Amino acid sequence: MEFTNYEAAGTALSFTAPTDIEVEESGYYYISWDIYKTGYDSAFALLYASGGVQAMVPGSNYGAMAHDEKYHGQAITYLSAGGVLTLNRYDTLYIQTILNEIGGGTLVTGASVAVMKIG
Repeated sequence: MEFTNYEAAGTALSFTAPTDIEVEESGYYYISWDIYKTGYDSAFALLYASGGVQAMVPGSNYGAMAHDEKYHGQAITYLSAGGVLTLNRYDTLYIQTILNEIGGGTLVTGASVAVMKIG
């Protein structure tokens, strides 16, 4: 998933556009994400790469079986400094489009990720 905006408070994370959330401090993190998409069945998950190994963050894979909708995922996990966190589509069923506007041309946020170090 590609992002165009980033805002950080603190030193635990950094961002390399357009996809990589870099973990600067080891610890437990609360991660929350939202997707506003069009298309049919789909699934998204957080992936974490560290030491050349990429794996899905346990409990972060959420999906939907409907047309245009917004859905939410969340997880609490331990992340090590030096790793990279990304939000990715986790299926290959149908073509999906992340929406950035509603009827009438009103712009909205199509996808977001919030990450907070909790310990």
